[in-house]
Amino acid sequence: SLRWIGGALVGVLSGVLSGVLSGVLSGVLGGVLIGASSQAALTSVSRASVTCPLLANIPPGRSTAPGREAPSEETTMSIADRSAIEATIQTYFDGLYEGDTVKLASVFHPTSSLTWDQDDKLMVLSRDAWLQAVRDRPSSKSRELARDDAILLIDQSGPTTAFVKVKCQIPPRYFTDYLSLIKVEGRWQIVQKVYAFEVRN
Repeated sequence: SLRWIGGALVGVLSGVLSGVLSGVLSGVLGGVLIGASSQAALTSVSRASVTCPLLANIPPGRSTAPGREAPSEETTMSIADRSAIEATIQTYFDGLYEGDTVKLASVFHPTSSLTWDQDDKLMVLSRDAWLQAVRDRPSSKSRELARDDAILLIDQSGPTTAFVKVKCQIPPRYFTDYLSLIKVEGRWQIVQKVYAFEVRN
């Protein structure tokens, strides 16, 4: 009787241990299989993203997707344009210092004007009226006034438009000019001059 009971207990314990071990092994194997399946799925997604048509159409070195174009090379200032703009401004500087209205007229478009603030009022002067004022006054050169003019900034927003900030002087007045330029008939011309000045002793 006791032997029979002992044998039964051994059989039960063996069955329990066998079931536990089987469950553990099944869980471990299941986890491994699931992990392998997940890795395969991720690899498949990764490959799909690389071969996605929207990304595949982006040329090497370009960070802009189709439909959102990168800046055109035409908006980048060329050496030729920069040199031409600088030459236009230099002619402006020379004409202003020398009182040479022929030089000034050559770089200011006929429709251009000068705009400034005076006593909280907007003042506008046509190019021709300004040139006449230049003719009627003694030049800085003839008065032997100190000359100090320079380009402070050049910004080209397109193949035919540019903005230039400069400084110049007719002591005791010291000017900051904002010049808008447009390339017309193959050459850069000043189409608008907005300026401010301060008087120094």
